[in-house]
Amino acid sequence: MCESGDLLFHSANTEHSNCFSHTSSLCFNIELEKQFTNKFFQTDFSGGSIFKIKERATEVSMLKLLYEMNNSDGLSHLMIEGLILEAFVQLNRSKDKFIPFYLKTVLEYIHEEYTINPTLSQIAEVANTSPEHLVREFRKKFNTTIGMYVRQIKIKKACEFLSLTNKEISSIAFELGFSDQSHFTKVFKSLIGVTPFQYRSKV
Repeated sequence: MCESGDLLFHSANTEHSNCFSHTSSLCFNIELEKQFTNKFFQTDFSGGSIFKIKERATEVSMLKLLYEMNNSDGLSHLMIEGLILEAFVQLNRSKDKFIPFYLKTVLEYIHEEYTINPTLSQIAEVANTSPEHLVREFRKKFNTTIGMYVRQIKIKKACEFLSLTNKEISSIAFELGFSDQSHFTKVFKSLIGVTPFQYRSKV
């Protein structure tokens, strides 16, 4: 969902569509040739990546650019090129802070479907990318594997169940998608340092 002030970067040949939160919206599109980005930028804007960011400095550059395009004069071409460079330098400096859109989609899916233990292929399909690319980029961005991330979500939820409910430990294990209580206990202890029973007795 796009909101006021959002800046989206779609790399070349990426199929996409934008959804706006209001019926009346202004979408300002800029298309850049590969020769332009290769000339000025060393950063690899990898194929298939979609960055959605909200950064004031870049937004100001885009507003200035829109003004120049709507109020052009003999020097506007120099201003436009300069403003595009300014915006891309800002994006180049800060893009590592932001999560590509397809990875945000993966995170949302994992948080919704962690109890059913989705396969890597299913998750990759949601992200519209290959399993190999997803594994590589997920680890690069979050410094962990998808499997470990899912386990951490499960155990976080398990801690809530153990603290706030009287559910049997075996029921919690089943509800969170573990094969059995023994496996649940092993994973829980590896991440928390104590067994589920010991954890509950301390809270």
